[in-house]
Amino acid sequence: MSIRDVYLPILDEYRGMLHTVWDLRRYDVVVRINTWTPGTLPGAQGSTKGPVDTPLLVNGARVKVEQLTQRDIIASGGLYQDQDLKIGPLTPPYTNAQGLPAGTDPTVFDPVISGGNTEVMFKITGPGYPAGAWFKKFGQEIPKANFSYYLIVRKTAGQHV
Repeated sequence: MSIRDVYLPILDEYRGMLHTVWDLRRYDVVVRINTWTPGTLPGAQGSTKGPVDTPLLVNGARVKVEQLTQRDIIASGGLYQDQDLKIGPLTPPYTNAQGLPAGTDPTVFDPVISGGNTEVMFKITGPGYPAGAWFKKFGQEIPKANFSYYLIVRKTAGQHV
């Protein structure tokens, strides 16, 4: 068993406790996968939307959401913009002590999409977004030191209800 294998469950538990014990996580994040049928593109005329919502959680609790800093925006070389949000840290998948899968499976927020008739949206509800706002994934940071990864999302103008 590696050091990484030992620390992933500890980090995952602590990240969940930031919401459940100390109430420090203020945002709810829901991943919505819309599949439009029949059709080849989202919103194609005559097609209907079949949404599937999945909460994005860390160890069963809210995930951290924060606005990117000016430093992050400048360092991105024009990739990120003001008002982009960073979601994470998310714990990479691991097997817990009971032999069950744990951590955050990337297919929750980055599903395998076959065809152009599917879209992945993120609804974030919390301070500044009391009614919820819709975002699209704009970037993803590779695992930092093998213990976490982050998503970068950008607000859309759509309602996506």
